[in-house]
Amino acid sequence: MHGVKIATRRYFAAIAVIITIAPAIAQPSPMPRLLAAAPRFILQDDSGKNVSLDELTGKIVVLEWFDPNNDYTKRDYKAGATRKLAEKYRDKDVVWLAVNSTRLSDIGWNKRWAEENKLGYRVLDDSRLDVEKKYGITTAPFYFIVDKSGRIQYEGPIDDDDNRALVQGPKEGRINYIDRALGQLTMGQGFDRPQPRVYGDPLNQ
Repeated sequence: MHGVKIATRRYFAAIAVIITIAPAIAQPSPMPRLLAAAPRFILQDDSGKNVSLDELTGKIVVLEWFDPNNDYTKRDYKAGATRKLAEKYRDKDVVWLAVNSTRLSDIGWNKRWAEENKLGYRVLDDSRLDVEKKYGITTAPFYFIVDKSGRIQYEGPIDDDDNRALVQGPKEGRINYIDRALGQLTMGQGFDRPQPRVYGDPLNQ
């Protein structure tokens, strides 16, 4: 009987430890601060090739977190918003990378997604959520701009239009934060950092 009591106490103690540490394990890291060094990573793109942030030093890198089941992603892709921006700055030392941290992500799925949406830029497989956690991503869409020295110059939404409706056009006077930031960075101008209101939905994990 004494042995049963000891075993019971050990069982409940183990459960208490699991409950205590589980939230800490599940939580992503805090989002990196502006001007901080961007967290390094290596991920496979939609052709199966490794993409390393270190190898892109000397380029301006846009990291686009998306969710194919997200209304905002559908809105922006229907309008070709990301594709048009990637094309606009492609010849100005800007590399655009989409990051798929959803449960749908694998090389084959990402390849089909890129082809169906005629992206013209690579889609990275973060199905293990390693990079999502490093960057503190909890919602999509979400963007980071990393400068040529590897420091974060922008983090937030693509623009200030938080209207998710697909049937309505862009709001009047919309500010495209990504376009403005890339324009200033590629021209070597001082960067006017906005404090955007973040919008989006939890990642579909």
